[in-house]
This record gives sequence, structure tokens and C-alpha cells, in this order.
Amino acid sequence: NCQREIEEQIGREILDRCKSNRVVVGGGFNFPDIDWDSLRAGDLDGAEFVRCIQEGFLMQYGDSPSREGAVLDLVLGNEPGQVVEVSAGERFGSSDYNLVSFRAHLDRDEGNPRVRELNWGKANNDNMRQELKNLDWMQLFEGKSTSAIFESIKRQLIR
Repeated sequence: NCQREIEEQIGREILDRCKSNRVVVGGGFNFPDIDWDSLRAGDLDGAEFVRCIQEGFLMQYGDSPSREGAVLDLVLGNEPGQVVEVSAGERFGSSDYNLVSFRAHLDRDEGNPRVRELNWGKANNDNMRQELKNLDWMQLFEGKSTSAIFESIKRQLIR
């Protein structure tokens, strides 16, 4: 199953990053059957994801439902207190998902002068929402790997 292979690859990537780094992972993981209080899953895929989270010593920050009352958009971190102010806000464009926002306390590499930092506080959020709402997301993502999809989203946000 291709979907299962993708989920396993994402799990391996997350665990690999957790080995020697402070990590914050955010995204739509679509595991509606996971009870985040007990870390119990209603199906095999959810159980495997919970195992990955536990193996990487990750904590799920926030419990705001992001779609139809379910916590699908997760913010995971591997150090206590590194993520604050997680909240689900308004709907994202024309989708039925709510936008999830959070703040993270992370160290940055002061020795890398080529890192481009964006000041999202100065962003024109209304304009950005409108542009994102008008995109044909299915066409943008069709036939692409997870990494390529991430790069597409990133390009749309920083252009």
C-alpha cells in the first residue's frame, strides 16, 4: 500500500531527526482515532504512529480540533516547553480544516549567515489567505512526493 509506505517513511524521517536534535513537527497527520490523553489508537496505522511518537520522545502540544471536532493537525516537540500558544483558528481557504498556529522556542545556528528569516508578523495575512484560497491544491500536489509537496507549499508562502 503506497499510503502505508509514505506514513512509514515519514515516521522514519521524524525519528531520525529526533535522535540528535531539538525537533518541532507540525502538520496534518489525519489520525482521528488517536486519543491524545491516553495515547491509544483505534486502528493499526494510528497505533504505529503513537509508537513512533513515543520512540522519538515526542509530545503532542495543543488539543484544539482542526476538522470536524477531531485533532488532526498536530504540533509535536521533543522537549518540554518548546511549543507554546497552540490554537486552532479560522478555516484555511475553502477547505474544511481550521488553521492551527503555534509559537516555538528554538535555538538557531548563529554561524550560518545564509539562513533567510521571514518576519511573519509583517505578512499581509488577508492577501496571503486569498491567494492560497485561489490555488488549485489538487493540481499543485498531483503526483508529487511528500517532500515535493512541502517545497510547493513553501514556495507559495514565501513568494
